[in-house]
Amino acid sequence: MLKNLKTSVKATSIIIGTIVGVGIFGLPYAINKVGFFIGIPMLIFLSLTILCLHFLYGEIVLRTKKKQRLVGYAEKYLGKKAKLIATFSVLFGLLGSQLAYLIVGGEFLHFLSGKILGENLLVYVVIFLALGSLIILKDSSAIANFEFLMSAFLVSVILLIFFSALPQINLENFNNINPIHAFSAYGVILYSLSGMVAIPETVEYLKKKKNKNAKKVILAGTLLPHLLYVIFIVSVIGLVGASVNESAIASLGGFLGEKVIVVGAIFGIIAILTSFITIGSALMKMLWYDYKVPKMFSWALVSIVPLFLFMLGFRNFINVIGAVGAVMGGINGILVIAIFRKAKKKGDLEPSFNFHLPNPIKWTIVTVFILGILYELYYFISTR
Repeated sequence: MLKNLKTSVKATSIIIGTIVGVGIFGLPYAINKVGFFIGIPMLIFLSLTILCLHFLYGEIVLRTKKKQRLVGYAEKYLGKKAKLIATFSVLFGLLGSQLAYLIVGGEFLHFLSGKILGENLLVYVVIFLALGSLIILKDSSAIANFEFLMSAFLVSVILLIFFSALPQINLENFNNINPIHAFSAYGVILYSLSGMVAIPETVEYLKKKKNKNAKKVILAGTLLPHLLYVIFIVSVIGLVGASVNESAIASLGGFLGEKVIVVGAIFGIIAILTSFITIGSALMKMLWYDYKVPKMFSWALVSIVPLFLFMLGFRNFINVIGAVGAVMGGINGILVIAIFRKAKKKGDLEPSFNFHLPNPIKWTIVTVFILGILYELYYFISTR
């Protein structure tokens, strides 16, 4: 019983560690831009949407005998055209995420080190990349152990920031309302909430340990970080108000003191590193399992490509995560819904849980995703 509980907690931490990543630092800015009382309902709606997708994806993994990732499931259940769409979406989405993690991870290392290695941000980015890439080579058990320790620390730091900010929170800071910015906040929120790439990793870990609590693990692993997000958003907006910028930790500097900000920066590195590891592992295994690329070459690609993009000048993380969330996140969500319908009929195995999503809810989710994709593409074209 105790062993089973320990396994479930570690598995939950894989999802938590993946969700709580670079997106958390853009959330207060995005929510404040649209308005707290519009942004929070959006976050709740998208949180429930992501929970449904995680359940669907978890059941897909449990119904499929062969180890695969989204690209492999798309080919198995929907055909080769769907595989190409999934490849484009997953590849660019995960590489975009890794790029965003490198940008902010390097900045936090630069800040914490006291610039002892100079002013060149590339040096700190390479150090961050080297550490994360080495851990990616480990198996799911090692990743789960690492995520468990890091997730416990993340929860502690968010609560520290909240209780430090609580006496100084100004309720008037929540009165800003700008519905015109709803779609601009949508991509950042969706990106920040999703941990879909961690679902196969989590289910594989549970199966390896002969643990059948996948549904409870997905529920807890998905909703706990979303609750932490609300706490973090309330802390930052309540304290900083209209002055909040794209880097939430930097916004808190003049309010909570240097010690809390240093702890926050450490939290930032850990939050980003945990997601970098799980997403990097998922990308490596997609190339390895679904495209039969040798493991070490897959690992090298996962490590080198984001660094190359950084060196080309792609360094605005808010723009990166907004686009990845709205476009790639939307495409992936639609694919999961489509794959799930086929897996229900053509799956190889009987899953440990069954999830029913009524058709009206499915079509509502698909419609929201399509609108988000169209808006992001329109925004990209109109600003060029």
